[in-house]
Amino acid sequence: MTHDRLVVKNFGPIKSLDIEIKPLTIFIGESGSGKSAILKLMSLLRWVHKQNNLRSFFVKSKLATKSDYSRLVSSTLLKMSGLEEFVTAQTEIEFTVGHTLYQSKAKLPTDAKLSSQDGLCAEKIAFISENRGVLPDIYSNKIPRGFKLPYYLGDTYENFLEAFDKLDAKEFLIESTDLSLFRKTGVAAQFFVKNNNDKESSEGFELKLENASSGTKTALFSEIIVDYLTQRFDFKTVFDGAFKEFFMSKLLAQEDSPFSNKDNLPKVRFDKRHLSIFIEEPELSLFPAAQKRLIQRLIKSCFNSGASELKETKLAFATHSPYILSVINNLVMAADLSKDQPSKSERIRQIIPEEYWLLSDKLGVYSIENGIAHSIMDEETRLINADYLDSVSESINDDFSKLIDLRYFDETDLEVED
Repeated sequence: MTHDRLVVKNFGPIKSLDIEIKPLTIFIGESGSGKSAILKLMSLLRWVHKQNNLRSFFVKSKLATKSDYSRLVSSTLLKMSGLEEFVTAQTEIEFTVGHTLYQSKAKLPTDAKLSSQDGLCAEKIAFISENRGVLPDIYSNKIPRGFKLPYYLGDTYENFLEAFDKLDAKEFLIESTDLSLFRKTGVAAQFFVKNNNDKESSEGFELKLENASSGTKTALFSEIIVDYLTQRFDFKTVFDGAFKEFFMSKLLAQEDSPFSNKDNLPKVRFDKRHLSIFIEEPELSLFPAAQKRLIQRLIKSCFNSGASELKETKLAFATHSPYILSVINNLVMAADLSKDQPSKSERIRQIIPEEYWLLSDKLGVYSIENGIAHSIMDEETRLINADYLDSVSESINDDFSKLIDLRYFDETDLEVED
């Protein structure tokens, strides 16, 4: 498995960032620090790489020539993503995917020679927006469905509907809040949530999704989309979508086109499959215990129950929550301890089930402060740095200690102690 790299200078609030993109990459920092902007940039760059792979596929298949494609336009892509204001004449971006390098100044890099060492890659990219809590109102028609959604929120909207339609069962368990999502059909289908008590119990209830708690509404999208993409997504749809988009306008309009039947297509194959998932603030409106359940499910889906040699999955998210980092530390410690001391594995499983384990070499965590991204992984312990986690509550504890001092001591006594 290759680890990708992103180097950015002078991109909005980001002055300097140089990171290795691991299977799980986490950004933490204050609001406005640039965490979400980096997530969107990573998603957009991955989309550019996807388009270049698809174009190369069609050219190698002799279904198209390079002249059939217009160049990807940096300004258009940045505007679509809401990132146009982040790029200035001083902006520099380098994005390495395997052995392929995208590089530019003052714009988004859109062109690169794909490395033959990497082979062709089928890509699926999903972005789960921090504004996802409004989507239940759209599904219930409180907001017109024709309403133009921002690009990333629209991506969340479409991925959710696809994920629900491809469920193996009629209900979906939201593990973080222990509720089940289901849909009632009728003149207008509606989504509902219900608790998981026995139907005969007087404690049972169901609510329209738009009336559920904000935590349920935000966690739901992360859980169901990630579950679908890691467990049931068919990468053939990546090709099918590109095929329709290109040939509907180019070849399928010709009745005698040799490719009007996809069975006649030349057999050029994608060598790899890559799934990229980006989540803004997975912890939104969730109690710490619910945050733990959410993170455990995401880790299980992405790296354990959904793991396959046929695809590579990468998850990246931005967070404000130190609780999430503490949960991740526990999952990493469990995996690494079992690897280092196999004789203790059964005892470890009794504390943290193996389906939630995450090896430390799959994790990268970065704090963004004053425009600079710093790794907060401790190289010796292979965990998220304990000093960083402690510093989050340090100022709160300091204030509390000062108030305790004032409660039990006179100001004159405190002055003497100082």
